[in-house]
Parts: sequence; C-alpha cells; structure tokens
Amino acid sequence: MLTNNRIFIIEDNFMHREEVLDAVTQFSTRLDTSFDIEIIEDFTKFANNLSPKLVKDTDIYLLDIDLKSFFSGIDISEMIRKQNSNCFLIFITSLKDKGLEAINRGILPFAYILKDGHSFSEQVNTVLMNINEFSQSQPEQYLTVKDGANIARYEFSKILYFETLPQNRYNTLLVMTDGQYLLRGNIAKFKQMLKEREGFYSELRSYIIHTQMIRNIHYDTFTIQFVDKSELFLTYKTIQKVKKYLSRNGRQE
Repeated sequence: MLTNNRIFIIEDNFMHREEVLDAVTQFSTRLDTSFDIEIIEDFTKFANNLSPKLVKDTDIYLLDIDLKSFFSGIDISEMIRKQNSNCFLIFITSLKDKGLEAINRGILPFAYILKDGHSFSEQVNTVLMNINEFSQSQPEQYLTVKDGANIARYEFSKILYFETLPQNRYNTLLVMTDGQYLLRGNIAKFKQMLKEREGFYSELRSYIIHTQMIRNIHYDTFTIQFVDKSELFLTYKTIQKVKKYLSRNGRQE
C-alpha cells in the first residue's frame, strides 16, 4: 500500500494546483494513508537542485506538461527521469499531442491526466490507485526498521553493507550510497531480516555485504570497491570468503 510516499505537485495555474491538491487529499482520506505533499512553485530552482540522491523510487510527480516557465514540463520530467528511472511521472495536460514528444525523449510517464477530461478528481484517484496496485505487485523495495514508535525505510538498491560497531554491540552501522545510518539492534537482527533477500551475503561475523553493489574486488589490498567507488577494507580470510560466495552464485571478480 502507498504510505509515506512523497507527492510533488508541479503546476503553474493556481486553480489547477488546488484541484490537484484536493484530489490527492481525497484519495489519501479514502485509502486511510498519508502522503508527504510538496507543492513546487519555483520550477527553475527545483530543476537545478535535482540529483539521484533526492529522487526516490517511490516519489510521485503530478506535473503539468505545459508549464509557462524557463523549463517546460517536458524538460523537468526529462531531468527527473535522468535522476531516477523508477519514480512515477504523471503528466497533467490539455495537449493530447504532447505524448509523442515525451516518448521520443525517453521519459516514459506512468499515466496522463487530461485537464478537460471527465471528472478530473476521479482521474487522479484512478492513477493513484493504479500506482498503489502496481507497487503492491512489485518485490519489496525497502528495508523497514522500527525503533519504538519510529519507522525508517531504506532502499535496498542503495544499501552497500552493514557493519558491527566495535564496543557497541547494540547498534549496527548501515552504509548506503547516500550516507551512513546508525541502526538500533545487533547485526544478527539484520541477518535474520535479510535471510531471504537475494544478493546479501550474511555469513561473515561482522558484516552483511550487498554483493549486487560490488563493482570490483582488489585482492592485493583486500578491498571491495562498490558501484559508487567507495571502498571497504577487509582481512585476507574475509575477502576469500566473499570470493567463494560470489563464485557459488556465478560471479567471478
């Protein structure tokens, strides 16, 4: 189910923007869920600040194709798509012929909503429901960690490794492409959580390594290099164990 997704409303017409916001709010109430809704008004600043770390797989962009700004809606959607190929782009338009331009530029929106179409609110509801159903049909994309009343979600596709902290057996360090996080719980807890997750090597005492994120292994320096070019230094025996695991799973490094 959609929950805690971010929804970005990118629309320069005040009346249409309010209509989109009302439709999203109604859907949220109907589904008994919550969204982090962001209304974008400075389109140039938004476009210039885009980066892979800021665009998440679960983000939903309700975007007017025909923005009257320095960047068109097609331009901004193309910038978003370059940062993340999995987020949801929803085009709001009265220009039916803009669809071909989007396809030709490789943007691949999830859906279109016509401003002058029948029941605008129902169109928004249908699209969000389709996103919800699509998300439920996909493998879980996040590691969900509860800490008391707090819930944090970490994208599997950004996880590099987990590491036991010396002198701190009650916490585990999670290293990702977008930062490091201190998680409550020893590493055995996370080994149990990931035991059915493909690609996570958890047979080491002090580490869980996301092997799908390994770019290279330097055996002369006992170093794993990850896809973001960060490195993890290990012992000779540990490197050999990782090598054997990769070999068993059809990878030669």
